[in-house]
Amino acid sequence: MVGELTLTPWQQIAASSSGALLTSFFTTPFDVVKVRLQAQQKLRSAAVSCLLCVHKLCMCSVPSAQQGITGRYGSMGMFVNIARGEGPQTLWRGLSPTLLMAVPSTVIYYTVYDGILERSGYSKSDRTNHFLPALCGGSARTMAVVAVCPIEMVRTKMQAQTSSYGDLVWAVRRAVLADGLASLWRGFFPMLWRDVPFSAIYWTFYEAQKTRAIREGRTISTVEAFVGGATAGMMAAILTSPFDVVKTYWQVELGESSAAESRRLSLIQAMRNIVQVNGWRGLFVGMVPRVVKVTPACAVMISTYETGKAFFHQLNSQQYS
Repeated sequence: MVGELTLTPWQQIAASSSGALLTSFFTTPFDVVKVRLQAQQKLRSAAVSCLLCVHKLCMCSVPSAQQGITGRYGSMGMFVNIARGEGPQTLWRGLSPTLLMAVPSTVIYYTVYDGILERSGYSKSDRTNHFLPALCGGSARTMAVVAVCPIEMVRTKMQAQTSSYGDLVWAVRRAVLADGLASLWRGFFPMLWRDVPFSAIYWTFYEAQKTRAIREGRTISTVEAFVGGATAGMMAAILTSPFDVVKTYWQVELGESSAAESRRLSLIQAMRNIVQVNGWRGLFVGMVPRVVKVTPACAVMISTYETGKAFFHQLNSQQYS
């Protein structure tokens, strides 16, 4: 029997997936702009040592090098350039894998987080151990990353380039033939370094705000959840941006000859190379659209999740009272 404070698995899925679908649709354009900015920097970095690329005479293996060095845009410039040059619909490129990834990723993430946190006894304690939300958030995100990393790579590749679905299938097939199924988890470790600290920071700040509401004898309101999620998401997005840049660098090489060379680099070596060519600012390219995307996404996601849980808690208590 479902207790007053217990949600069924289907109720948890409903509470978490609704926000995931909503945020996926409205934040995809910012993701496309962010990936394009990061891919633009990578292409310019790859071509900078070859003078022939600059004059469009190069026949080397740098992918789309001539396209990558013909212009340089900021966040707004890239947004306008994509909309004008490729059509507004391009801003939603990669929406299909985003939607395919959003529901399972979010369900795994939030369900596992709530489950681990509940079993840790945090909710029944005085909630002063701020390490527990960080540990539970990081653990839940790790499981989600393992599950959706291949889809994330396909989405990144789609957003970085204007290639057709046939080209994308060919790139995936080439990568699998060359390196096996493990190639589908390319960018896994930068993704972990981006998402696990993000989740640890996010849940630590959010649970602190939730604790204040509980100590005042009330539940956290939708507005508080929205503001708390936005603030925590913004701070976490800024601090983890360098790992997001490396993740994009590695994942856009899917099916390309340059993938073998970068695969030999460690995460630290990859970051060092970016700094050597682009300076420290290179580690934060695309941060603005990422923050603009993540901040409202976290706010909408957590507020809809808390509202959904509150609705099902009330429904359960009425049904079994």
